[in-house]
Amino acid sequence: YNRAVLRWYSRTGCPVVNYDAPDYDHRVRGIAAALGLAADRPILFRSTDLNHHTMHERLPESVAAIWHELLEAAR
Repeated sequence: YNRAVLRWYSRTGCPVVNYDAPDYDHRVRGIAAALGLAADRPILFRSTDLNHHTMHERLPESVAAIWHELLEAAR
């Protein structure tokens, strides 16, 4: 699915948001506002309790390449 996200991003420029980004809420609200949605409503589908994983090992090259592309798209 990450490859599909990158394909759509390259074709359409659709927003890509890093779930772990410290400004996640701000970014999602900006996208919602740009789409004409109520950006001031609570974001109920995200829980900071889910941000608990860290990597202690080096990623395989095939995964690392996609991960870096996703991070770049999410800037």
